[in-house]
Amino acid sequence: MSGNGNATLNQELTGLPSETLPARHVLKDWSDLWKPKLNLAWIPSDKVFFKVVEFPAADRDELIAMIELQLEKLSPLPLHQVVWSFELFPESHPGEEGMQTVIVIIASRVEVARHLGQLETKGYMADRLELPELHQLLSVRFTGDGIWFIPRRIENGHAVLMAWWFGGMLRQLGVANYSSAESLESELNRQVDRMAWVGEMEGWLTEDPEFHLVADVEQADTWRPVLGKVSGAEVTVDDPIPSGMLASLAAQRASRQESHTNLVPEDLSEKYRQGYVDRIWMRGLGTVLMLYMMGILVYFGALEVLRYQKTQLGTEVHGLSNSYTNTLITRARIQLLQEQISLKYAALESLKVASRELPDGLILNDFSFSRGKRVVLRGSAPASEIGKITDYNDRMRQAELDGDLLFSNVTPPTIGGSGANPQNMTWSFIAELKSDEIE
Repeated sequence: MSGNGNATLNQELTGLPSETLPARHVLKDWSDLWKPKLNLAWIPSDKVFFKVVEFPAADRDELIAMIELQLEKLSPLPLHQVVWSFELFPESHPGEEGMQTVIVIIASRVEVARHLGQLETKGYMADRLELPELHQLLSVRFTGDGIWFIPRRIENGHAVLMAWWFGGMLRQLGVANYSSAESLESELNRQVDRMAWVGEMEGWLTEDPEFHLVADVEQADTWRPVLGKVSGAEVTVDDPIPSGMLASLAAQRASRQESHTNLVPEDLSEKYRQGYVDRIWMRGLGTVLMLYMMGILVYFGALEVLRYQKTQLGTEVHGLSNSYTNTLITRARIQLLQEQISLKYAALESLKVASRELPDGLILNDFSFSRGKRVVLRGSAPASEIGKITDYNDRMRQAELDGDLLFSNVTPPTIGGSGANPQNMTWSFIAELKSDEIE
């Protein structure tokens, strides 16, 4: 059913009274929030009492208040034992202007509760409890004064809704129950006579009524002969609206708020609504819990995958650690050998330059190489050759290797006398290598 009042018959199911109704057809879920579903139930017409009353035209709330004021007179049972509703009869009222015809429907609260309880056992929570005969009556085209009979099979016999239409108005509406087909004619005749007597007393029945039967072929075969004997005239038979179409028509009227009939007590309606809300909450919580559990499973699954990857990576790292350690050791050894070679090369180059630049007359007594770049030169010379010591120091300061100065710093020579031989002098100075690769 859509929100604009359109309702179509989608599927028709038939089952035994003891069978549970399919949950997907009757239970409401999340989809009902945006696509409303109407659970419509019928109550047998033999369980209700009808009263046709005229009230001043008013809106729904005012009309309910007026009916409540008259309800104690209209109800055949104490008010605390009944459930009631009403239906406006759409007619051109030829009587007093500003009046409207209202059909008051009264049912026993016990019967309604029993009927709804039976539906609950089948998983059906009714939103509305109506009468199919009433919607059938609202669809009848009254062509003149007469009585319209709308029969229906019930559990223990037959029931018929009798609508008395006279003077362009619905005058009386009643339901007659018949326990057996044999007594149908006599009981119906007695019922019609009693209603006719009421009409004569009220002044609206002035002539013999015509009989109209609204029934399918099977029921028409049963009721037409009986009505013919009671009326003594020909009975007009009209085709009824099929039950499926009747349900669609009732749903459309309810959606458009054209139908006011609903015998579901307010406390049961509230119970059904609360049950629906609780079910939605529980399903929502169940969905959230399921998603939460799925999230946990995904989390732990991803965690196990990462742990496996970590284990595999640890195994690979462990396998490579020995090779890496051996590589570092080999690299350190190579660096050590390179440094040793560089030191030997630096020492040889320094000794070579020191020997090459040594002037005649000077004696190199000691050559030491330390810290990878420090060269200490010590020697002796005759006192007459002291100038060559200074000259040798200058040459060492300007010595080159591959076009670049060999030494970054050469200290001035230290010259001193020799205690054993005054004619000889001792000298020494320090030179620091400049090359970066020697460092």
